[in-house]
Order: sequence, then structure tokens, then C-alpha cells
Amino acid sequence: MRILSFTVISSCQSVTFEKDDDNLAHVDFVMSAANLRATMYSLPITARHVVKRIAGRIVPAIATTTATVAGLVCLELLKYVINSNQYDDDHVGSFTSEKEINTLAATTTTINNCEQRLVQLKSRNSFLNLALPVILFSEPGLCRKTRLPNGKYFSLWDRWTIRPCKQVDKYRLTDFIDQIKVSAYTLDGP
Repeated sequence: MRILSFTVISSCQSVTFEKDDDNLAHVDFVMSAANLRATMYSLPITARHVVKRIAGRIVPAIATTTATVAGLVCLELLKYVINSNQYDDDHVGSFTSEKEINTLAATTTTINNCEQRLVQLKSRNSFLNLALPVILFSEPGLCRKTRLPNGKYFSLWDRWTIRPCKQVDKYRLTDFIDQIKVSAYTLDGP
């Protein structure tokens, strides 16, 4: 077992993007990557000075956008953590059921608090354009559900736990497929 050395991690340091310093290879790398992609798609190759001019404007925007997206992802992750429940391994179903929402509504003291809490916990799609600046949020569309042979429905957001019926080294793809077929007929869930 290899132990991670924290001295190696602590010796790492950030490198700033400096487009005007020709001794650094930042612009050369960006130019090479851009021209490689241009060649792959039969586009004209771009000169170094043009790449340098464009990169000087794009790189700060990339850093700002990346930070904004990371913040939005953290907000959605926090909502997921707050909203998720502890599931046993046999649970199959959506992460937030109507029953759970109704329970939340019944246990909340006022209607205002309940509505505010439910709005806070809903996931959102985010669309942003920092050049304008505009950030738009929308509710995600419904996930397509697949009907199983036993009449139950299953979506991409549901969890389906399959425990191997044999030792892992002897477990084959055909065993997995057979277990899926059996589980589809005996599945308990919402």
C-alpha cells in the first residue's frame, strides 16, 4: 500500500498565466492545441500573435466563469445533501418522494416557511452569460421513466442495487444480465 506524501503536495504552487512573457510556454501550448484542433476540422491555422491577443481576453473570462460554475455546483450539492435521506441498500425510488415533501409540509410550522424551504431544496438548471451579466435558473425537466415488466417504473435518477450472486472473480456479464432480469420482475419500490 502506497502512502501519500504531503510534502509533495505542499511543494506544488500555482502558476499565473502571463501572455506577455515569451519565456513561458503558455501561449505556445494554447497555440499548438488550437492549431491541432483547427487541423483536425480543416480550419485555417492561427498565427502566434493572433492566439496571444485572443488568449489575453479569454483566459480571465475562463477563470471567472469557472469560479461561478463551481459556486453553482456547490449550491446544488448542498441542496442534494440537505435533501437526501439515508437509504438502505435495497431502496429503489426517487430521491425526493411526494410523501417526503408532504411530511415536510406537515412538520413545518407555517405555510411561508414550508414553501420557502421547498423552493430552496429544489434543484435548478443554471444558464449564465457573464458578458451581459445574466444568470438564469430553471426547473429541470422530468426524467424519462422506463416501464418494467412488473408494472413499476424506473428512471435515470433512481438507484438499483444488484449484489453479485457469486464471488467477484467468478461473476460474469451473463450473471449480471440474469440478475437484472430477475430483479425486474421482483422489484419492490414506489
